[in-house]
Amino acid sequence: MKQKMLIIHPIIAPYRIDFFNSLSETYDCTICLTWENLHDQTFDYSQIEKLFRFVPKFLTKKILGYPTGLLKTFRETKPDIILVSECGIVSMLMFLVSRLCHRKVKVVSMIDDSYDMVVSDNHFTNRHKYAEKIMIPLFDNIICVEPRVTDYYKKRYHKGIYFPIIADEELSVLRYKRIIPISERYIQDYSLAGRKVILFVGRLVEIKNVQFVISTLKDINDPSLRFVIVGSGDYEQTLFCLAKEDDRIIFTGRKEGDELYAWYNIANIFVLPSYKEPFGAVTNEALIGGCRCLVSNRAGSQCLIDKTNGKTFDPYDRTSFKTILMEEMSKVQPISSRIEHRASLMNISFKKAMSNVTHNI
Repeated sequence: MKQKMLIIHPIIAPYRIDFFNSLSETYDCTICLTWENLHDQTFDYSQIEKLFRFVPKFLTKKILGYPTGLLKTFRETKPDIILVSECGIVSMLMFLVSRLCHRKVKVVSMIDDSYDMVVSDNHFTNRHKYAEKIMIPLFDNIICVEPRVTDYYKKRYHKGIYFPIIADEELSVLRYKRIIPISERYIQDYSLAGRKVILFVGRLVEIKNVQFVISTLKDINDPSLRFVIVGSGDYEQTLFCLAKEDDRIIFTGRKEGDELYAWYNIANIFVLPSYKEPFGAVTNEALIGGCRCLVSNRAGSQCLIDKTNGKTFDPYDRTSFKTILMEEMSKVQPISSRIEHRASLMNISFKKAMSNVTHNI
């Protein structure tokens, strides 16, 4: 008989779908979402829900900004395990509910912090920092996205399960093969044949540090390079101004689904230059698409990088980054108008990582 799991999560972003699908197959799951979409970026849920192998319940009725119905849901589901996100008020409430009942219920939280955030005390806010110091010792276990963070909490609190934010590569590969025609259309539309393509995907906000890459490209006199920036955000106009005299830089706007993943089939190099990044699921997406990745050493997803698939770099050291970028670009061939599917460069198996979660949770 399957154990019952109650999952309380803000929203399911595309990069979490395979994780929750897998849990729903292993456990008797009730998955409750407290938001219909994110504030800083919205997803097309009409497309995302087609990929769910479960039916989520939305707890969108709120009092003072917090969802109602948590206690009722707990009583109805009678879970053996509660899985929450981070260390906010909802997580605290579910912990208290679990301890007030008359049977043992495990409470496990997903902690998305990078090693830099944890060890360097480089949290987004003091509220976030102090909430973790209070809540993490109380949870029965935590799921961490980076191995060094997992080791840190194991030594400090004797808890921690490693699961990076990764997709099921077997399913992703099928998708990447299917959308090759979209990729070839992009190559034609943006005149990319014969070029070497660097790709960034993400929100265009200052912390993502795209300006760092644009400034570095100004010092590289190579007309064959193209830097494709996929995304939108508050910092977009600033980046437009910074790039306005360089016709090698292409802004596509925000893309989702197949229209986004098609870019991973094209790019020679993917770059994640953030100077603060809890993880960076786009690194996993790019690696599955066969892109070599250059990842900031402040990003949690640096744990996916080894000598076979890319390099890490200091997002404050432009000279070093320039050297690394030029070395990597010298290894790749210009893309052609017709492309073939490339082998995944991921060094971690989704199924093995999920097995580690379910075995230790």
